Amino acid sequence: MPVRAARQVKDQVTRRVLDRFAENGIRVASVTQSITIHPPQPLGTVAVPTKGR
Repeated sequence: MPVRAARQVKDQVTRRVLDRFAENGIRVASVTQSITIHPPQPLGTVAVPTKGR
């Protein structure tokens, strides 16, 4: 199965599960978030984010 199709299926399943939870009064406490930590930058420099990192 191509990656894009797999992501779409996973997204559909997750949304259906969350919809069913909501229909039955079940609330999800939190959502997964991605956090990126960058090392401190020397004074006078600017960190420029790059795609794919």
